Amino acid sequence: MARTAPVSGATSTLSGPIAEWPTYSHDLQRTGANLEESTIAVGNASALAPLWTFNTTGVVSGSLAVVNGTAYFGAWDGDLYAVNADTGTLDWKVALPGHADYTGCHEPGIAATPAVWNNTVYIGGGNPSLYAVNAQNGSIEWTLDLANVSGSSTPWTAEKIWSSAALYDGSIYLGVASGCDSPLVRGALFQIGLRDHMVDHAFFTLPAGEIGPGIWSSPSVDPTSNTVWVTTGNEGSFETTYARSVVELNASNVSQVLGFAQRAVPFEDLDFGEGATLFQSSGGTPMVVAVNKNGIAYAFNDSALRPNGASPDAWTVTLTPDSGTSFVPPAYDGHYLYFGSVATTLPNGTAVVGSVRCVYPDNGTTRWIVGVSSGVYGGLTYADGTVVVGLTGGEVEILDAATGAPVFSAAMNYVWGEPVVVNGELLVPMGALASWNGGGAVEAFAMPVVARPTATIVAGSSETAYAFHASVAGGVTPYEIAWTFGDGTTGSGGSVGHSYTSAGYYNATVNVTDATGRTSSASLTVRANDPQSVVLSLRPDRVNLGESTWVNATVRGGAAPFTYVWQGLPPGAPTLPPAAPDVVVTPRGEGKFDLSLLVNGSLGQSTVANATLWVDGPTELTIVASPSDGVPPLTVSFRLLAEYAITSGTYEWQFGDGGTSTSPSPVHTYPEEGQYPVQVTVLYPGGTLANASIGVIVVAGPTGAAPGGGAGPEIGPALGLAAIGLLAAVAVAVWYERRRRPPTTPEPSLG
Repeated sequence: MARTAPVSGATSTLSGPIAEWPTYSHDLQRTGANLEESTIAVGNASALAPLWTFNTTGVVSGSLAVVNGTAYFGAWDGDLYAVNADTGTLDWKVALPGHADYTGCHEPGIAATPAVWNNTVYIGGGNPSLYAVNAQNGSIEWTLDLANVSGSSTPWTAEKIWSSAALYDGSIYLGVASGCDSPLVRGALFQIGLRDHMVDHAFFTLPAGEIGPGIWSSPSVDPTSNTVWVTTGNEGSFETTYARSVVELNASNVSQVLGFAQRAVPFEDLDFGEGATLFQSSGGTPMVVAVNKNGIAYAFNDSALRPNGASPDAWTVTLTPDSGTSFVPPAYDGHYLYFGSVATTLPNGTAVVGSVRCVYPDNGTTRWIVGVSSGVYGGLTYADGTVVVGLTGGEVEILDAATGAPVFSAAMNYVWGEPVVVNGELLVPMGALASWNGGGAVEAFAMPVVARPTATIVAGSSETAYAFHASVAGGVTPYEIAWTFGDGTTGSGGSVGHSYTSAGYYNATVNVTDATGRTSSASLTVRANDPQSVVLSLRPDRVNLGESTWVNATVRGGAAPFTYVWQGLPPGAPTLPPAAPDVVVTPRGEGKFDLSLLVNGSLGQSTVANATLWVDGPTELTIVASPSDGVPPLTVSFRLLAEYAITSGTYEWQFGDGGTSTSPSPVHTYPEEGQYPVQVTVLYPGGTLANASIGVIVVAGPTGAAPGGGAGPEIGPALGLAAIGLLAAVAVAVWYERRRRPPTTPEPSLG
């Protein structure tokens, strides 16, 4: 059965990946990977900044559990601490009973990492007792003295709990070992009921009354196979079956050994100082790996472990030739394993005092390896494409998980425990530089708070309504988000709507405060527009040539000041400045004029309005004929006189003898004598007519015969010449008719 990895942490019923850090190395498979964390990544890790430091009087050699915004950890001063993970302030602390100093082991305080489940913190104290502590107030709910059930022949004061508890399916699994082999004890893994707080089952590394390998590592659990995995310490004065071994146990009854593999040479203190990490091959085969103090990582197919110990390796990796110094479990991200070590030699021959390497899970071959500034004792952590490593030289580094390239580092005290990445924070346990007898601390780092506001015009509304949204990165949740909209009003929340009451540019600002009190502000400028419209009016919209009209623009909405661009004005219109919304026009030409006005608002809105102006030509016309008399055939040139020049229109001339013309200035020949009335009609483009007429008299010969050759009254020469002269000098019967017709109404024929 393929193993789901990594899965959740210290819960009695396991589920999928979790974002918090409830137990040692994050989960029961001890992967050291928080796959739900996405705040700290390769691209932004360099921006991490110190958030807080909490000091203790004893070294913090274990790691932390972080649940519901509280960091729980123990120290060598014997106290269990609960600290606000966002601010670093103390919620509570409780002293867990310890005992006298161990020879060579310095302070006898708490070395394990808490496991938190269902509002209770489970941890082993400085003596071999399991404590259940209320997570809210630090009160001790119950204790269990494991020395009384260990069956050891040594005093109970020789036993110590280095192991971190695993909670699974109603049981607590916890190992017991000696205090630095001074003296050795009978090692054991206890299975304790969560309900009755009693030991239900136990796995002992050797028979009662004997001393030897302890279990000072933390047990791992595989829920798919219902198994518990432990690693054991070194033997005593004689070789024992389960010394220096990786052991697979039945989770329902840990006294049942399903298989084990014994490694390293005896009698050289080459035990497994850390527990087993459960992982799977690229093909889904369940596997397990553990690091021995001899500097070698041993990997097994979990189905290959045999109850008789005849269990072959799947692969091994030599992390360091410096035997006796490897205590660091790997991290596993679901694809690769990451190991830390002390001094080694890189493939290029460079000797380094510490290293981190990435290996393939199928065969243990190295994907990459890099040197670091000091030895790795504090464990490795994976989160969002990064590997976090604590160094005993007093530094924490973050590496790119794809290449091993460093992306962040910070100096601090010795790092003995595994760093934790959770809820956008990096928390690092540490001890004093002088010795393990000195003080300790936990230091937290977090991304600076970065606020990014956006604003979107609300669909279907006017351009004064906006939807504001704040995207916040970094810092520590929860955030307080406050807005000022630039018009004297405020709002709150990650997403908020606001409507402006007038058009203009507004500077909207979002202010974000994270849970630690750190702040970030960012602003953006929004443009609030009333929808802009323009009405173009002409008063009147039809004039005669020479008359004036008032052209006016009325702007509604938009944002002042406005600029105006006029087009299509008739001849005679003045040159207008950009700020002129109206104009008085006295046209100097007749016709149809399509006026256009472009109005630009100060906020970038542009609107075009159109109107039509009709200008009619002159209506007072005078016909001029040259000559106005003579003998036939008489050729006469005609033209019109008016107050203004006629530049458009059509002409209908009637010459009195049946002849016509459409020319503005026609020429006509009269072949016979007589008196002929001449008339012209001008039709302007707007439909207006103008008419004029004149009488032309043609005199035939010096005899004074009447026109037409008939017998008529006889007219004397003197009188006849006077009459002809008068007719030639003065235009007779000048009249006009003005008639308006709509442009769409056909004009009646003038023929």
